[in-house]
Amino acid sequence: MNGNKLIVKECRAFNIGELEYLSEEKDILVHMKVFSGVTGREQDVAIRRSAITPKKVKEAIASAGGITPADKDLRALVDRMEDVINELVINREISSAHKNIGFMMNDGIEFRGCDSIWRSGVRVHSRYYGRFDISQKGSLGEIKMLYRILNESGSLALPLSILGAAATVLSFSNNMWGTHIYNFVVHLLGSSSTGKSTIAKFIASFGGNPDGSEGFFLSYLATPNAIISRLNGACGYPFAIDEFSTAKRNKNWSEFVYVLANGYDKDRCTAGGKGIEQTGHFEGVFVSTGEISVSSKCNKNNGLSARLFEITPDCLYQGESMDAFTASAEESDLIKNIADNNHGILTPLIAEELMRNVEKYNEIRQKWYRISKEQYRKDNLLSDIGERVMNYVAIIMTATEAMESILEIGLNLMEIFFFYYFHFLYKNSEDTNMPTKVYSVVRQMILVNEQKLYNTMQINGMPYLSEENCGYKIDLSHYENKNRHKGADGKYYDLLYVFPVEYVEEYLKQRGFEDPKQAINTLRKQKLIKASRSGNNPKLELQTETVKMDTYAFWVEKQDDLYKYGVNTQDIIMKFSPIRK
Repeated sequence: MNGNKLIVKECRAFNIGELEYLSEEKDILVHMKVFSGVTGREQDVAIRRSAITPKKVKEAIASAGGITPADKDLRALVDRMEDVINELVINREISSAHKNIGFMMNDGIEFRGCDSIWRSGVRVHSRYYGRFDISQKGSLGEIKMLYRILNESGSLALPLSILGAAATVLSFSNNMWGTHIYNFVVHLLGSSSTGKSTIAKFIASFGGNPDGSEGFFLSYLATPNAIISRLNGACGYPFAIDEFSTAKRNKNWSEFVYVLANGYDKDRCTAGGKGIEQTGHFEGVFVSTGEISVSSKCNKNNGLSARLFEITPDCLYQGESMDAFTASAEESDLIKNIADNNHGILTPLIAEELMRNVEKYNEIRQKWYRISKEQYRKDNLLSDIGERVMNYVAIIMTATEAMESILEIGLNLMEIFFFYYFHFLYKNSEDTNMPTKVYSVVRQMILVNEQKLYNTMQINGMPYLSEENCGYKIDLSHYENKNRHKGADGKYYDLLYVFPVEYVEEYLKQRGFEDPKQAINTLRKQKLIKASRSGNNPKLELQTETVKMDTYAFWVEKQDDLYKYGVNTQDIIMKFSPIRK
């Protein structure tokens, strides 16, 4: 700036000082130096350019104790102010200010931090005037020291802390690579003194001060609306919400999780009910803690299962059983100390790392998505939400590699991958997914009737069924690959097991499926049932030797061991938890 521009010389009323462009409001904040007759000193007063009117200018001068011009002079004064502002803008004597933080699209991607904006790899000074304390404190060296300790201890604090970086990668992916990945919530579920709040606080410290009214470590003591309101304008910063057991009862927690995942608050009526108030946007990962389950207070559906994931400390990691999220009380104290004294450092560094290596990390994200998908197919998992959740695993693993580059430390990538693969994909499929459950029961039905099936290599003209023979086993493996049935998972299915509709539906009813038709229908998308020619009806009409019959026909891999229809969770956990050497 070339110094203040004098507006009213005669009475020393005020000067125009600095101009700041408010990027979100598309407005200019005009800083004025008003001479106060009360203090005998200049007072700083700011007014938005859009609000400059004779009346508002007079009020601004009066608020600072300045000498207000006569009403007849105010119009000329405002005109003179506009001339000065235009002159300063033309001469580029204007700085930048921002209220929102994180990744935004503004003629290209940019990252807004505590005192600058990263744009096309160039840092531009910009004053932050928003609601969050994103100040930086401490050093990266202290954080590196902590991660070396966590890497040796093998505690859950290490893989879980990656969620702090995943918030930044998720927002970057949506803005830079054009993905449409929803936010997600990870709830750390455990009793007191297990270290869940400690880890959550550390994650919250990635972007700024976790504590205080402007911090990133929120509380369920606040209402859901208050929590959502705090998040608006933050894209790529992690947040934690502590202790679900303190939340007010009788709230719609399903709606709360959906709002978090969507990144938009629900629209509200303006004052007087004459319009709709547009709410802000937020983007990232949210870590919740509590001694009770969030999902237990929500409606059970696949949509929620694709957004909310719960992790308990009693899981295996690095081949060892855990009873707490941290390895020891000493480790927990160290993490707390690091969070309190070294905050606001990692999120900007991760953002810079991504913006410097855009193509590299896009390839990394795609790589981990392919790895997730291949493992998913290998384990024969079925889920309507599988591909959505694979995106989360890919985001987390991309964040892991970015963290590895920043920390300059060797992380066991496959250990971290299998940890999230199990909790996000395998367990999700096992616990909540309808196709998985239905197909498991169908395979049980096949197993118990294996000795009562007609074996054939044709699909029509078969013997009529009786009590001794309740279905058909059709072996189609003699076909060439191009004529074989290919499932949604890319595998070839050679065996077709066929049962009358009434028999299958009664079998499913006896095993807890209230609507067997709907349950059966979930297998169509997975291509595990031979539907009608139109593909709209899962029933298949077969011509026996004597009569036509409505049936359900299920595809099974020839090498599939039908005795393994049940899933032993502990075996799976061991499989997905490589033993630490």
